[in-house]
Amino acid sequence: MASVIPFGQPILTGHHSEGRDRRYRARVHATFGRAFELHDTANALDRRAEAVGKGGVSGDDPEAIPKLTSEAGRAGGTARQDEAHERPDSPRGSRRA
Repeated sequence: MASVIPFGQPILTGHHSEGRDRRYRARVHATFGRAFELHDTANALDRRAEAVGKGGVSGDDPEAIPKLTSEAGRAGGTARQDEAHERPDSPRGSRRA
C-alpha cells in the first residue's frame, strides 16, 4: 500500500491532489498501526499458549494431592524462618491470631 508513494515524496501543498494524498497517507499510517497492534497481540497470545500447563497443579488432575504435598515440602521454609514467624515481636508473628 505504501509503495504507491515514492520514498521522500512530499505532499504537494496547494495541488488539487493534496487532500486525497493526505487521506491516503493517513490510511497507510492506520493500516500499518493496526498491523503492529495485531503483531503484538499475536506475540502475547503465543507467550500465553507456551505457558499452558506450566502454571501449577490443576484441580482436575487425579495426582493433585501428591503433587501438592511434594511441592509444599520443597517450598517449606527453614527452621529459622519458621521461628521468626512465631515470635510475638516479629511483624509477621504479631498479625497471627
